[in-house]
Amino acid sequence: CIRCQCDACMKYCDVCAFHNKWPMRIRDDVMATAAFSTSESIIKKTPGKRLINTCTQCGLCGEVCPEHIEIGAMLLEARRVLHRLGTMPGAYHQFWVRDMEFTNGEFAALAKKAPGQERCSYAFFPGCQLGAADPRYVKAPYEWLLSKKPDAGLLLRCCGVPADWAGNEEMHGGAIAGLRSDWERLGRPALILACPSCKKHLKEYLPEIETVSLYEALDQWGGQWEPVLQGEVFSVFDPCSARHDGPVEQAVRNLAKQAGAALSELPKGDKHGCCGYGGNGAVANPEFADFVAKSRCELSENPYIAYCVNCRDIFKGEGKPVRHILDLLFDIEPAESGPPNLTQRRRNRINLKEQLLKEIWGETMENKPEPCKYNIKFGPEILK
Repeated sequence: CIRCQCDACMKYCDVCAFHNKWPMRIRDDVMATAAFSTSESIIKKTPGKRLINTCTQCGLCGEVCPEHIEIGAMLLEARRVLHRLGTMPGAYHQFWVRDMEFTNGEFAALAKKAPGQERCSYAFFPGCQLGAADPRYVKAPYEWLLSKKPDAGLLLRCCGVPADWAGNEEMHGGAIAGLRSDWERLGRPALILACPSCKKHLKEYLPEIETVSLYEALDQWGGQWEPVLQGEVFSVFDPCSARHDGPVEQAVRNLAKQAGAALSELPKGDKHGCCGYGGNGAVANPEFADFVAKSRCELSENPYIAYCVNCRDIFKGEGKPVRHILDLLFDIEPAESGPPNLTQRRRNRINLKEQLLKEIWGETMENKPEPCKYNIKFGPEILK
């Protein structure tokens, strides 16, 4: 106990604010849940399982605390403990890790050098969610990159962060090993990353891989971007995984201005926390995820410009006007369209691989998933 005298955690940390619990109380709940969850006398008294799995892993708690106490790090370690003990509720992370396995499987994963090239100095690594949102988010930037770096390869797969967030160390290690293997087969190129979470994750677990942000490349490698906006005022929403990554934050603002946007900064700068996607806590506690998303939407009345596709989809789901920076540069998506549902996201990944093989390499996708044998109809509320 450091005899806390401030309330920074309650002001900035969504976990503390939503549950109305100070860190000492959270620690006690975590200890009662994780440290003693195999004890016969306390096995049913696990007050913190849902709380442990709501944290978005945004890292803001340790930054605003004068003593740099990281509540999120404690909660992530608690997830690992629960998984080791076999007491982690499977439903909390089941969808996310299965989705990761699909992304890294035969229907969606792809690792190829550029057409006609024997080596690759760069490889585009868009992450698992960009192409799932819309295949054009990957296809258009990759074609642009090829025009600038003709030997740029392509690597489609997940970085493994869903397994890390689930506390599944074995599965996470396998995902990291698979990514490292694909990278080595491509000749150990510098990876051009579109997802800030991938960039942060690789820095921690695969520091030997040189990385470049897609948005820095778009800003610095000679793009001529048409001003598609007429001076409308937007606010750039910096994802929590890009916090303190000044060059990326600035590159996105440069691109937005080139696209014709007038920018107004959010009141908390980049210390506003996560959009609600991080940590994959939406299943464990939907009310918490909704609380976080609404809190971020209310930071400003301005429409947002996002460069994390998860942020874009979360805000669209809340009805917040938001454009991905790639929408503005490549004229990809009208502002009024909503986020894809889960089925569409998986189909988009399959279509992305098929389109790229056909249009970039002139190849046919040999393996495709069998079509669903059943005609299942969902009402709009159930589907949502």
